[in-house]
Amino acid sequence: LYLPAAHTDYIFSTCGEELGLLGSLAVLGLFAFIVFRGLDIARRCKSAYGNLLAVGLTTMVGFQAVINIAVVTNSIPATGIPLPFVSYGGSALVTMMMAAGLLLSVSRQVNVELEERETHESSSNGRWDRGTHLSGDKRRSGTSVKRVRRRPSVRR
Repeated sequence: LYLPAAHTDYIFSTCGEELGLLGSLAVLGLFAFIVFRGLDIARRCKSAYGNLLAVGLTTMVGFQAVINIAVVTNSIPATGIPLPFVSYGGSALVTMMMAAGLLLSVSRQVNVELEERETHESSSNGRWDRGTHLSGDKRRSGTSVKRVRRRPSVRR
């Protein structure tokens, strides 16, 4: 039958018509992958701001995809929400690209935090302020022993 604006809001139905069931499942799988990775980034983020930003952006992309697919399958009335990253349209695509860029920025910050933690753990060998484990009588003369500086204690 007739699809109004098949290249904009109803692109999922056109994709299903041209690519079949496997193409539609691939599009759904890619959106599921984006949502899964976004929530994984939010879970690994240590800062509250990065966590909320990642959850919000992921929810925005996922909710917009679900609403568009529900409209295309005639489950809910037409709303005019485009399919993220696929539908024709300038402002929606720019908004989704900015959301993806922000999500990648949060992901990069999470990776930097993990690398710093791994570097710190490998350099201190898991010990914070225990010093060396050699007793005084086992040290040989002429060898230098690297001492770990003690961290100042915080008084409350």
